[in-house]
Amino acid sequence: MILSTLKEVVKYIGLLLICAVVMSIIALIFNIDISENVLYIGTFALFYIFVIIYLKRRKVNILDLCNFRKVTIKDAVFAIMLAIVFQFIVSAIGAILDSVDKIAPYIKEYENSMQNLIGSEKIEIVFFAIVIAAPFFEELMFRGLIFGTMLVNQMNIYLAAVLQALLFGLIHFDLYQGAVTFLMGIFSAFVLYCTNSIWNSIVFHAVFNFFGLNGLIYEINKSTESDLPIMGYIIMLVIGITLMYMPMRYFLKRKLEIKN
Repeated sequence: MILSTLKEVVKYIGLLLICAVVMSIIALIFNIDISENVLYIGTFALFYIFVIIYLKRRKVNILDLCNFRKVTIKDAVFAIMLAIVFQFIVSAIGAILDSVDKIAPYIKEYENSMQNLIGSEKIEIVFFAIVIAAPFFEELMFRGLIFGTMLVNQMNIYLAAVLQALLFGLIHFDLYQGAVTFLMGIFSAFVLYCTNSIWNSIVFHAVFNFFGLNGLIYEINKSTESDLPIMGYIIMLVIGITLMYMPMRYFLKRKLEIKN
């Protein structure tokens, strides 16, 4: 069962990579100057066309597989709360790690690549790609198709959560961003699993990206250095972990309510 599940997952990952190559080739053949964000959106759009055809031929309902179910306002509010707290924690950890000589270059490399991405085109396109398109496309891929397939095939929930998060991190092709997205993938899967709705994980992802993007824009535009001492970021981290208790407790209780 695990082997057949992994084969299905490899199909999705392989198809996504093929679509990325196809979009790049099309851009080269027709000499189209496509930005990274547009290429990203086009790749996922092409990918989902093929996925829908593939699942339809297998008589699998993509809405059921990916857990497209109703979302309650309370679930969404706690997903937003968890995303804000998680972004707060990630920011604190990033600042602490930035003081470690062996890790700082990886963080700087990620920040430079994101700054280049933000500065390469209109902020409206960047916002759409990062805050709207990425949460929808990536949640549908990793928490919907991949995590959903694992759950349908009755893979151990902890193994499924770790594997899909690991793939989510690796697909970003950046060490620091990969580590962050791995953790985000764990929490996103947790939100989906506890509420049985992918809309909540999409909300979580979108809010996380929104505050992350705004933080990067602030860093680009600020004129002076205003970093806290390391102890300040450690206190931030402790506060963030403490604040995480409330949304985590809610989602665990929510899972018990749905089970009953």
